Amino acid sequence: MPTGFGSPTDFYDHVKGAFDVLYEEGSEGSPKMMTIGLHCRCIGKPARFAALKKFVEYIEQKEGVWVTTRTAIAEHFRSTFPYKKGQLA
Repeated sequence: MPTGFGSPTDFYDHVKGAFDVLYEEGSEGSPKMMTIGLHCRCIGKPARFAALKKFVEYIEQKEGVWVTTRTAIAEHFRSTFPYKKGQLA
């Protein structure tokens, strides 16, 4: 298991389990962010892609979840907290 996942179900169970923990913690007042690395060795198989699709469909059903890209996060942060020369964060 060079990717750490023996089957698409292993991948799905791993990301779903991680999400569920973070979602519960976020629901208790401490918002979370989850990143899933999608290197072709890990997700580049049709069955694993199906597991990823199933996971995205699962999390899209949860209230308050924003499925997005790193670029969109950076753009949101930049517009919400614009740079002001000389001001510390």
